[in-house]
Order: sequence, then structure tokens, then C-alpha cells
Amino acid sequence: MKFSVKNRLSKGDGMSFSEFSYPLLQAWDWWVLFKKGVQVQVGGTDQYGNILFGMDSVKAISKNTAMEQERDPLENDIDNPIGLTTPLLTAPNGEKFGKSAGNAIWLDKDMTSTFELYQIAKLMEEQNKDPSKRVAQHALAAEFVELIHGKQEADAVALQHRQLFRSRSSTAEPTPLQKNSSPPAGHAQSPTSGFVNPQSGNQYAPQTNFSNMPSIQVTLPESLVYGQNFHKILWSAGLVSSKGEGHRIVTNKGAYVGSRPGDSGPMSDDLAFTPILTWPAEKTKDFIVDGNILFLKLGKWKFKTVKIVSDEEFKRLGLSAPGWEPEESAPQPATDN
Repeated sequence: MKFSVKNRLSKGDGMSFSEFSYPLLQAWDWWVLFKKGVQVQVGGTDQYGNILFGMDSVKAISKNTAMEQERDPLENDIDNPIGLTTPLLTAPNGEKFGKSAGNAIWLDKDMTSTFELYQIAKLMEEQNKDPSKRVAQHALAAEFVELIHGKQEADAVALQHRQLFRSRSSTAEPTPLQKNSSPPAGHAQSPTSGFVNPQSGNQYAPQTNFSNMPSIQVTLPESLVYGQNFHKILWSAGLVSSKGEGHRIVTNKGAYVGSRPGDSGPMSDDLAFTPILTWPAEKTKDFIVDGNILFLKLGKWKFKTVKIVSDEEFKRLGLSAPGWEPEESAPQPATDN
């Protein structure tokens, strides 16, 4: 083995001794940490091979070490070493971003010149002028969202955050929200054109945001909730334009109902939201809180707290809702005068 390595390195194939020994040293380092309870190693995708080698090495050493008190067959999978990799940050030209690539950002000006740090310095200058504007935080958040979801999504969410958290004393006109592009002429014939929610497949549906979201309170009679499928309840609560749209959203897992965490046991004060599925109608009652409250949610801004009252009370209050058909007064029998 020593001869073959030496012979290979002498041929100048570009593999240095440090590159060859790095996985060995990293694996041994992990074994030392593993004995102290470190079970997980995280690295960039460029470390995938080294991490795999380290996992195999740790398992092999653990099973065969001469130190009997450190020997462990690792028969339970939960005790095995675990490796995770994450995508690498890249520079604008697509190159790896980091120390080994020579383009990392250092605080030491001998490592990264102040000229190269000018953009960051300018940003911090704006931040220090008025920390309440959170210039640096917004810049960091925008860069992060753009990295994951793209520039269009980053610009949209930045706009919403600036409107939502702007000073209450501000008298300036709110920045207008981004508008959806106009639908093509053929969209009118689309089966989703009449739907009012993007979750149902209509990408041109009107946007719902913090400034135009509807009232979260709605009252419904028992007959429109108990024993009803959720797509019908979404329609009666005014969250969708039709039962068909409600069914499509449920099928797409775009609607949520407030439930107990884990969806088991009695309803507790700890509320979580779970995707509504095409459950049978009798399951609806499992999500009703205190016998008269139901929580429904579509997307981020459409939310309804449904107060459930008896049909008699609903009629007495003179209320109405999609699907509500109050019983007409029974006809009086004819009588002879």
C-alpha cells in the first residue's frame, strides 16, 4: 500500500499527501468525538465522500477497537453515527464560496481588504444612522430568501414586511403591493378561472394580504358544520367561491384546520394546524373546540374562526350563509268557515 501510494504521488496526478490523508484524519477526529457523545457530523456537499468514509470508519473502529470499554457493536440503528450535508454557498460566478476557494470574507483586513468590504461598510453606515429601519436585517433576510426561493419571492415578501412593520406614526402612502400579471385571453375558459384562491389552481386569483384580508369571524348554524365534509364548510364560511373549489383545495392540501397537536386525544389549549384531507363527514366533529368553535385557514392570510350556533339561533339572528336554506313555515291546513 505504501509503495502504490508513493508511486502514484510521484506521477504528479494532482493528489497531494494532505488530500490523501484528510479523510483518515477527519474519520479519526470523528471517532474521538464519537466516544464523547458526538453522533452527528454536518458538512457541505463537497464533504459527502469524507463524511461517508468517516461514518464507516467510526462504525468499524467502534466494533473492533482493542479497548474493551470503548467497544460497541452498534446493533441499534439509533446509536450509529449520522452524516448530513448541505448545499454550498456559491459566489456570483458559481464558484464554491469558502476558505479553500480563496473567496471567503474575513474580518482581518490582511485577509479581506477594506476595499472588498466597502459594500458591507456602506450598509452598516445606513444601519447606524437609524437602527429602527433595520436596514441590515432586511438586507440579510432578502438575500437569504432570494437564495432559497428566488428574487421575485424575495422582493414580494420584503415589500409586505416593510408595510406590516412600518412605524405607526408614518403618514406616508403605503408602498403598493405587487399585482398579479393579467391572465391570458384563454384563461376565462379554464376550469379554475372562477376560483378565488391560488391554492385551488388559479394562479391569477386576487392576492390576499395583511391589508385586505377579510374578517376572521363568521357564525354558522350547526346543520352547516356537523356532519358536513370540510370542502362544504369552507364554502359556507366564505373561504372559497364554490363547493367545487373547496374540494379542489382540500385535494391539493391547501386548507388547514385547527387541531390538537398530533391529531389525537382530547382537544387541548395547545393548538396546531393540520392539512385538511378528504375525510368522511363524521370526522368533522373531532376538530370542533368546546362544541362550538372551528378554526380554518387557507394560505397565510385567510383565516376564519367559525362560531357554531343552533339552527334556531342562526335563524333568529337573521343570518345567512352559502348553503343555508331555512325551513319555510309549514302550510296551515284548510278549515271550513
